[in-house]
Amino acid sequence: MLVSIIIPIYNTPVSTFKDCLSRIIEQDYAEIEVIIIDDGSDQAFSKQYAEASTIDERIQYHYYSNHGVSFARNRGVEKASGEYIIFVDSDDLIDKSFIHNAVSCLSEEKYDLVIGRIVYIPDYNSKQVINERKALFDTNVVLNLMFSIESKNEDGHILASPCGRLYRTAIAKTVKFDETIKYFEDQLYNLEFIKKANSFLIVPEDWYYYYQNSYSALHAVHKKWDDLCEWDLFLDRWILLTADEENQETDQLFTKYLITYFFKEVEEGLLAGERYERKKIKGIMNKPPFLLMAQKLEAKDFISNKRKLQFLLIKSQFSFLIYILAWIKNSKAMLIQKREMIV
Repeated sequence: MLVSIIIPIYNTPVSTFKDCLSRIIEQDYAEIEVIIIDDGSDQAFSKQYAEASTIDERIQYHYYSNHGVSFARNRGVEKASGEYIIFVDSDDLIDKSFIHNAVSCLSEEKYDLVIGRIVYIPDYNSKQVINERKALFDTNVVLNLMFSIESKNEDGHILASPCGRLYRTAIAKTVKFDETIKYFEDQLYNLEFIKKANSFLIVPEDWYYYYQNSYSALHAVHKKWDDLCEWDLFLDRWILLTADEENQETDQLFTKYLITYFFKEVEEGLLAGERYERKKIKGIMNKPPFLLMAQKLEAKDFISNKRKLQFLLIKSQFSFLIYILAWIKNSKAMLIQKREMIV
């Protein structure tokens, strides 16, 4: 069975890209096609990417002018001829047995989506929470697991990235990464794919190694604030995708996830050393899609007192107190980091 591996690339250091590519062509599973979509990299980079792509006949290299990662992934999906698709970022690595193990899972049933764990580097202890192998055939159950935000004892926190998983191509070709927004497009893609799929398997194996590089789009300077400033575009699309959601519990789960993610973004922005801008945070909370979400929930809908407090601060528009709580978390993290350096 042929598996298509799609790699979008844009000005990734050549040595890093070669490491990524080597890990793919050295896989235990040989029946693959590798589709590299160069999203308008500088000529010096593109020339070397093209040369590196000649090391194996299973590799295709395609160059386009710069339109963003969603454009690149969409072009890769269009070109894919495999029965399943894997997405790999050009600065990450996959386990040498990833594809073999993922395809082996299909011997019991041709699942629409097979999900393994992502390990975040350099924080090796951080990974997506998958504690046991589970076959699932209820979309709402999968969405509940993927949007879990209050329990670390359940499988959850595995929605966002399109990496570390195997997608059925027939469904993937009916879904598009939104090319009009810069951030959260992967969450929208996964949400739409899951709602179209019927069978799922989650596997407690480390398949994907996600490198948190300073040069990547995800960790660019002021990225977190840019994220938040585009929330109205993201939320408009999200609301459209969930408009037919009849299950009130699932709809509430969506809303809790998005509200809590806002607070998480503020915290991470401060932890990354980004300058706090109260007007920006206040402006985001005043946008119609955000206000609509806040109206759907009450504090009692959250399990932990911490989440209840966060929600009340957001609903009450107390941007300064949100900053204070995030600053406290930031200070604690810095203190722990200093202690570890001393030890």
